[in-house]
Amino acid sequence: MGEEWYYCRGGISAGPVSIPILKQLASTGQLAATDMVWKMGMQDWMPAGQLQGLFDVPALVPQPQPGERALELITCKNCPRCGAEHRELPIKKLSKPTYDGFTHWSVCPATGDPVLFTFKSGQKGNQ
Repeated sequence: MGEEWYYCRGGISAGPVSIPILKQLASTGQLAATDMVWKMGMQDWMPAGQLQGLFDVPALVPQPQPGERALELITCKNCPRCGAEHRELPIKKLSKPTYDGFTHWSVCPATGDPVLFTFKSGQKGNQ
């Protein structure tokens, strides 16, 4: 393992983890820019947002082609696949609702598994 990093979120420390794992945590919303990180040789903990490149995540949403509708983006507060919060999660509308009422779908960024969504009036964007 290369550099070993520790992180602290909500007063709970975890680690050691590699930079790729820290990037994955950041991209899935499990590590915020205000959470603290530290590695051997550092005098003090620092906010994760100050670690260069940690929150530089490639765009997950491709630009729509001419005549194609843009994807909608939501915040999934408690992913049914991994339990994390995902910000700006791209969703697509199903061609017709499922028998149990799901109307939209996406892919969990942490696990790669499909996730189905349904929305009640006034709640879209905060599922």
